[in-house]
Amino acid sequence: MRHIEGDNFIKSIANILKETCGDKGIVFRWGGDEFISLLIDVDEDDCKKYVDKVNLVCKNRYYKNLKVSISQGYSIFNEKSDIDKVLREADFMLYKDKKEPAK
Repeated sequence: MRHIEGDNFIKSIANILKETCGDKGIVFRWGGDEFISLLIDVDEDDCKKYVDKVNLVCKNRYYKNLKVSISQGYSIFNEKSDIDKVLREADFMLYKDKKEPAK
């Protein structure tokens, strides 16, 4: 994939995340090909539903005749949470998801 096509692909993933997130939160690029979906006022079950919905949308999408798939991780943040710990937990879950067989 050429550089411009790679950028367009990343934008298409961002759009999927934003569409799926809707008004429940915000999505921003963390770096490279990593994004954070910050969901507001949700619990772990809501997070799992969001992850499942994103996976379903990606499973049914193609970009330039290539099947779209992503790896995801999440963590729960509340007023007592340490943001660094929350990000590490989400990162751990992301890499755990990457090691699982293709969805």
